[in-house]
Amino acid sequence: MTPLDGRGWPVETKAVVAAAAVAAFLALLTWGGSLWMYVRPADFRLSSLMLQPWPSVDFALFVLHALLNAAIILGALTALGSQNVARRILLAAALCLLALALYKFASFSVFQTGLRVRREGPDQVYWLVDDGTRLVVMNLVFGLLVLALSRQTRTYSPADAAGWITGLVIAAVAVDGVVHLANAGVTVWVSLQPSLFKTIGAGPWTAYGIVLLVARVLLYATVIAGAAAMLVWRRQGLGRRLLILAAAGLLALTAYSYVRSFLVAPPPGYPRYQGPELIKNTVIHAGNLITAHLIHVLVLYALIRRRVRGGAAASTTGGDALPRLHG
Repeated sequence: MTPLDGRGWPVETKAVVAAAAVAAFLALLTWGGSLWMYVRPADFRLSSLMLQPWPSVDFALFVLHALLNAAIILGALTALGSQNVARRILLAAALCLLALALYKFASFSVFQTGLRVRREGPDQVYWLVDDGTRLVVMNLVFGLLVLALSRQTRTYSPADAAGWITGLVIAAVAVDGVVHLANAGVTVWVSLQPSLFKTIGAGPWTAYGIVLLVARVLLYATVIAGAAAMLVWRRQGLGRRLLILAAAGLLALTAYSYVRSFLVAPPPGYPRYQGPELIKNTVIHAGNLITAHLIHVLVLYALIRRRVRGGAAASTTGGDALPRLHG
C-alpha cells in the first residue's frame, strides 16, 4: 500500500528515518571498535571485551547486530527511490533490533548470564534501572521508527500524518525523561545508602556534580511537564515552550559537561587512554551521547517546524492541537 494514499511520507517521518539511520551508523562505529578489540586485543591494555569467540551464539548475535544496523542505513537510502520497499526493510530491521536489545537485556540484566558475581537485592535493583535506562535510550529512535512506519499503512492527509508523528515524538521524549529521572533516583539512593550496595561504589559529591544532577533532573521534569501539557492537557503553546526550552537545555548541558569532564578536566582516576584505546573510547562515548540525544533533536525539529507550518492554519482553525495517540 502506498503511504499516505500516494502522497509520500511527511517530513516528520523522514526526520525519524534519518535519525534512525544516524543511530545505526553510530552503532556500527561502536561495533567496529569492539571488532578492533577482538582482532587486536594487545592494542587495548585498559579495556576488556565481553565477547565469546566464534563459533558461539554470542558472536553470531554480535554479527547480526551489525547487519541489522546496516539494513537500517540501507532502508533509509532506499527511501530515496521507493518508500514502499524502504518501509519493509526499515520495519523488519528495526523490529529485529528491538527484539535483539530486549533479549540481551533479559539475558544479561535479568538472568545475569555470564556474570561471575551475581547481583542481589539493592544491587540488582540499581543495575536493572541503569541497564533499563540504556535499553530505552539507545533504542528509542528505533521504536519510534516502528510506530511511525506502522501507522503509514492507513490513509491520512499530510497534515494529520505530520501531527501524528509529532505526537509520537513528544510521547517518546517523555518516556526518555521518565527513565532518566528513575536513573537519577537510584544514583541518589546509592549515594545516600552506600552500605546497601556490594557491587557499586559511591564517590564523594562535589558542588559541580550536585549542580549538574539538579539541572538534569529539572530539565527532564520540564520535558515530562511539556509533553503532558501538549498531549494530555491540550495546552499547545505552554507545552511547546517547555519542550523547546528543556530539549535545548539538555543538549547544551550535555555538550558542556562532555567537553569539561572528558576533554578539559577529566575526573580524578579517569583512565588516561592513548593510541587505539583513545580513538575507540572517544568515538564510542561521543556516539552514545549523540544517540541518546537524537530524540531531543527530533522534538526540537518537529515543534519548530510545526510552529512555522501551522501559524497560518492556527489563525483560521483556532489552534493546531495534536491528535490523540490512541484509536
